[in-house]
Amino acid sequence: MGPEGPGEPPDRGAHRRELGEMVQRQLAEHRLSPRREFDEDLASVDECAAPPHEPPLRQAVDQLDGAVVLHLEPLGQLADRRVPAPREALHGEQELVVLGFKAGGPGRLLAESKEPADLVAELGEGPVGGRRHPGRSFVSFHDTKVAHGARAGRPTPRARAWYTAAAPEPRRLPARRDSTVMRRVWRLAAPVAIGIAAGLAPASAGAGDVLRIGAPLAATGAEAREGALAKQGYDLWAETVNARGGLKVGAKSYRVEIIYYDDQSKPQISAELTDRLISQDHVSFLLGPYGSPTTFADAAVAEKYRIPMVEANGAARKIFAQGYRYVFGVLSPADEYAASMLRAAATLVPRPQAVAILAADDLFSLEVANGARDWAEKNGLRVVYFQKYPVGVADLSAPLTRIKSLRPDILLGSGHLQESLLIMKQAQTLDVTVGLYAFTVGPTTPDFVTALGPAAEGVFASSQWTPDVKYRGPVFDTAAAYAKAFERKYGFVPDYHAAESSAAGVVLQLAVEKAQSVDPATVREALASLDVMTFYGPVRFNAQGLNDRKPMVTVQIQQGRVVTVWPREVAAAKAIYPTPPWSARK
Repeated sequence: MGPEGPGEPPDRGAHRRELGEMVQRQLAEHRLSPRREFDEDLASVDECAAPPHEPPLRQAVDQLDGAVVLHLEPLGQLADRRVPAPREALHGEQELVVLGFKAGGPGRLLAESKEPADLVAELGEGPVGGRRHPGRSFVSFHDTKVAHGARAGRPTPRARAWYTAAAPEPRRLPARRDSTVMRRVWRLAAPVAIGIAAGLAPASAGAGDVLRIGAPLAATGAEAREGALAKQGYDLWAETVNARGGLKVGAKSYRVEIIYYDDQSKPQISAELTDRLISQDHVSFLLGPYGSPTTFADAAVAEKYRIPMVEANGAARKIFAQGYRYVFGVLSPADEYAASMLRAAATLVPRPQAVAILAADDLFSLEVANGARDWAEKNGLRVVYFQKYPVGVADLSAPLTRIKSLRPDILLGSGHLQESLLIMKQAQTLDVTVGLYAFTVGPTTPDFVTALGPAAEGVFASSQWTPDVKYRGPVFDTAAAYAKAFERKYGFVPDYHAAESSAAGVVLQLAVEKAQSVDPATVREALASLDVMTFYGPVRFNAQGLNDRKPMVTVQIQQGRVVTVWPREVAAAKAIYPTPPWSARK
């Protein structure tokens, strides 16, 4: 046989297993949670479950080499979510449950409840009760004891899961005039083989004077909103470069083309798409995804192929503690998010004395929360409450009620936009009154004030950047000039998610121009030695790939606007403290 051509690996199954095992091993080792909104066309419960076009259930997902593991919430709670469920579940006490199967081979049903004694049932060879539908295979499990604590004499609920045996090719959307292409990956219920064998070099970036850059980025799932802001930042940079004649390398000018895929806010899928971008789309460089778990997963793939990834939305230090040489983060690390707010709080009069901390159980949020606790304990601020909660939680009334009884001066939330909104809404309902509400992610986005209205008044947040900072650099000039350019295009003032994403593009551009090459290894060396000032702030990478020079700022919502309140040298307004009571926020 002759040599395999590009895109035709000698063993696609082995390649998929290698990639899946690598990512899953790292997720497990570092307690990264792949839990996100689960796609509506992947799972249902019994015959009356929600069809594919209905809103998705809240589920946890773990995918590896053709296996799909679904973690359903207690079946009795499905009624509260207005999701159709088996009649037995609506009246019984069944609590399930994890289902998993390997399609087409020896079946294995895994079930577990909140009790230690989890059921593991071998189903034998092949699917049980399998039926075929056009374009989809699924297997039904009938009369299997997957419920815990069912009432005597009540039928055991059936469970059904399906998988897509082969994924359709991603659909390329028509290219826009700015030459930025958005590609959408159809939702998959199992990982598919997407790469070529390791060691094949990417195609020349100069073909047609186009520099192809890949970006797996959330367009759906729990982090879709933050992903959209990051994409706007990437797009503004690409459009600006192209409008000025492209990226200059010697006598050539390269037009920037960013190839996007929707990673659905899931680390496993993001890693697979990163592999695809390198091995099939032949990108020469990567811009990072949104979030620390996805960035962590993608970083391993970038390192494997030795393709530089400049990322702007994964702040967890563990990303940079793996000894990788091809991953560079322009943003301040996670532990600075809370520390910056607590430093600002320490300057207030009267000085806050006690803090309660709520944190999402994900890599970034826990690093932030642990950093907050460490800073507080070292600086005379009592931590009266510290609690983590599941990612995607729908109710935090219990911990908020406890916090209300403790009466701390500060309530610090470490999570993402939707979780910050939940805390504020339930705090208002429960009349939880503290002097300072502070969040790591959420208040800087336009969605926060829109969703909360007057209830958002006085909320503090940490920020990687604001239009008030006094930086100046190439491409966008000043922070204020960048903000005006962004507002002209998108109609609102940018927050740091967009700015740091544009900054990642600027940094990659400066490295390419410094290297005078589009060779990945040469550009990697240029990134490692870069020491520049940009509209976003100073950028200089340490040996781990972290930008260890850029400070963070603290902002507050005042009269519906996000304003910088700390440090004093860049503050646009004085902090309002303590926060007015709920009844006074109008």
